[in-house]
Amino acid sequence: MKYTIEMREEFDCPQSIEDAFNYIVDFTNIHEWDHTVLSSKKVSDEAVIGLGSKFDLVLSMGKRRVPLAYEITDYKSPNKAVLTGISANFTAVDTVTLNHTASGCHVSWNADIEFTGLSALIVRFMSKKIKTSGAQTIRDLESKLANTG
Repeated sequence: MKYTIEMREEFDCPQSIEDAFNYIVDFTNIHEWDHTVLSSKKVSDEAVIGLGSKFDLVLSMGKRRVPLAYEITDYKSPNKAVLTGISANFTAVDTVTLNHTASGCHVSWNADIEFTGLSALIVRFMSKKIKTSGAQTIRDLESKLANTG
């Protein structure tokens, strides 16, 4: 049994496309703007973040702590990155697209989260809350980028 939640958010950012892209794809920063992330660390060995970079996150989901292993599975700096996260009960595919604007850049974030097993049954009743939380996370990223630099 599977259940997928799709989220789409976008915003304009005053940062240069390069600075915004580099900040966003470096998931060691994610705890600064995602209220569900308790900790994040880079676990791959490359010096520069790019295709294949891996990050281990710990999420807070209610009273539970959920480990989530992310990898950059597509990387076209500074315009697009796909980060794929795998946990025991769900897979998240985050596609981030950035485009130049006259005042900085435009950020589009698409998240597809596929739940399996018993989680797929439970999440159906929490879909609205999860989408609201996801939208807040992107608003927090927008605020962080607006106040950085």
